Amino acid sequence: MEKDPDADFKASFWEAQTLKMTDRDRAALSAFKRCDSIRPDQAMVLSELARLSHELKDAAAAMDYAERSLVAEGVRDWHWEEAARIHYELDLLEPTADILERYLRQTVPKAETFETLAAVYMEMRDWPSAVRTLDALEKKTGITEEISEQKKQLYLEMGELEKAIEQLDRLIRAYPADLRYRLEKAEMYAANDRIDEARALWEDVLKRYPEQPVANLRLARYFQAQGAYDKSYSCLKVAMASEELDIDDKVAVLLNMYIHSEGDSALTAATFELAELTVRSAPMDAKSWSVKGDLHMRDEQFEDAYECFAQAVQLPNGNKYEIWEQMLLLSGQQAEWSRLERDAKKAADRFPAEPFPLFMLGVGQMQSDAPQLAIDSWEEALDLSFGNRFIREQIFTNLGQAYHELGDHERSDQAFEKALKLDPDNALSLNNYAYFLAERGENLSQALEMTIRSNKIDPDNPTYLDTWAWVLYQNAQYQEALQKQERALVVSEEPSADLFDHYGDILFQLGMTEQALKKWKRALELGTEDQEKIREKIKENELEE
Repeated sequence: MEKDPDADFKASFWEAQTLKMTDRDRAALSAFKRCDSIRPDQAMVLSELARLSHELKDAAAAMDYAERSLVAEGVRDWHWEEAARIHYELDLLEPTADILERYLRQTVPKAETFETLAAVYMEMRDWPSAVRTLDALEKKTGITEEISEQKKQLYLEMGELEKAIEQLDRLIRAYPADLRYRLEKAEMYAANDRIDEARALWEDVLKRYPEQPVANLRLARYFQAQGAYDKSYSCLKVAMASEELDIDDKVAVLLNMYIHSEGDSALTAATFELAELTVRSAPMDAKSWSVKGDLHMRDEQFEDAYECFAQAVQLPNGNKYEIWEQMLLLSGQQAEWSRLERDAKKAADRFPAEPFPLFMLGVGQMQSDAPQLAIDSWEEALDLSFGNRFIREQIFTNLGQAYHELGDHERSDQAFEKALKLDPDNALSLNNYAYFLAERGENLSQALEMTIRSNKIDPDNPTYLDTWAWVLYQNAQYQEALQKQERALVVSEEPSADLFDHYGDILFQLGMTEQALKKWKRALELGTEDQEKIREKIKENELEE
């Protein structure tokens, strides 16, 4: 009995389909090959063979089967699409384009096929063929923004500016109420040194819509380049007051004026006016508050700067570490210790991996007479600060101060030693360590070396000179101490009570009692924590042992 080819074909075909659906690709490939041997040139079988060969990385077989499928019996749209896909994934762009071109000639064209072919030509950098394909697509769909935009870009790639502008003109005619195309045409003119044509377009837009922000912003730049500053500023104010202008464009304007207005009072006033317009028009964008804060910072309007940054961090896009850091620095600079503690706690919670908020929290706690809390904060900051030499240095220096306040001199000395190991030229660490040793009357030779070094690093610093004098005083070198103390008073803009107190002690030891009394009384007038001791010195007319 003879075999029925149709029955054999069907059996092999359904076996192949079953194997394919169960992801047994190699077995499915063999089954489809049997189908091909029984009934050659079936488009469905050849397309499956092409797909499976491609999946199994047999590129030559995949291309052969794909090409055969396109001239086989029963070829359908999806066989063309599958053949094009396989060639494209094999990075064979020219054969892919050829298959799609042939497909378009043999079927009712679909918009998707034109789009795919145009994309392939663009990838090939064959701009003319891409334009030709988009022209054919446009005949099918009519003028659309997407096609015109693609054609515009292609003409620009080909260096055909007028044809690119023509695409924008077509969009202007098709969508007369949409200002984007007029504005884009003006930008194209401006970018190609056709500034007068650009200006005409911007002015045309403003005749229709006087408050259009982009046209005002571009005209502002034009007028500025022409030296017409009043006109420029008038346009800028309209642009910056608009809620439609992108915040990044506004920030760019303000940053440019920030750079050029320093030292120019009139331009500074204008910059602040524009910053205020920006905040009013974009009150819920942190960038507007942040850049205004930067302006106040530059002009040393620190309280206003803080308020701006505080507004910024409350907004969704303002919870940024850099802004919090500025706030903490401002609070420290303004000696707003309770505010510093409050903000530092919030910042530490929001940025748990950053050591700086904890460091500043410790600073606030130390200034609030809570040295143990400060130590706890700084120790926690140390755990987060590995690799950050600068902040570790600051932490150790401050720990030295805090442990001294608690009378734990051993830990105080250890902290200063660690700070100086990180930076032997840290003038503040050298000064404070030397002063505390002098206060205790310990290691005075080491204290003298450190104070001489700190004064060499930062000469004519009244605090460091005072320490130098105090170390000499504790070493009974009163005449040398007097010279340093007098120098400290000369270079100090606002001498502190401590400077006068130490000055009085030195004068007393040199037998200049009347002059010493005057200096102690001056120290009392300025206010000091050691008022009782000073009163006692005045009363007894002698140093308290």
